[in-house]
Amino acid sequence: MRMTVEERRKSICGLMKRHEALKVKDLSSTLDTSSVTIRRDLKSLSRCQMVQRAHGSAVAIQSESDEPPYTIRDREMREEKQQIGLTAASLVGRRG
Repeated sequence: MRMTVEERRKSICGLMKRHEALKVKDLSSTLDTSSVTIRRDLKSLSRCQMVQRAHGSAVAIQSESDEPPYTIRDREMREEKQQIGLTAASLVGRRG
């Protein structure tokens, strides 16, 4: 089964934390996906300031928090979050 975009990007971030710098071809091989896909992921992660891109590789950006940025957390478990919101809203509507 293929990883989702979010799963793959979280994996890249995890690998970057352990190795600090990785080549695109190594990430591609490790995650069993194309170099084009890895480059696209790295571009997105660099916009979120999770990695710094370099020619043919990426370098981890050290952060004070181990928590992924909001832009990644926002996309995780969307259905579950929606269900929690609907349940909470139904409880609020019953009062009063």
